Amino acid sequence: MTSIAEYLVDKGKAEGKQEGIEEGIEKGIEKGIEKGIQEGIQEGIRKGIKTTLEIRFGFIPATIDQALKSISSSERMEELFKLSVTASSMSEFLMELENHTPPNIE
Repeated sequence: MTSIAEYLVDKGKAEGKQEGIEEGIEKGIEKGIEKGIQEGIQEGIRKGIKTTLEIRFGFIPATIDQALKSISSSERMEELFKLSVTASSMSEFLMELENHTPPNIE
């Protein structure tokens, strides 16, 4: 037979464990939502770059999509979006993209 003290300790441990699990789940959900939002923003900027280049220059080389997908920095994507609007040629855009894009390592 367990004493009242042991019962209360066990009950406290169980409640603490449950609170820890709930807090962990909540933090995991928050991180997942944040990551999803960030990925959505990146995808929107990527589409904006491709659409802008297509409107301005009439075509998009196949290498651009892969290069853009390899970029995880929001700041870099924003720079490239601005460049897609201001570049004087597709060659200028590609040169800047290639100079600052990590190589595709598979």
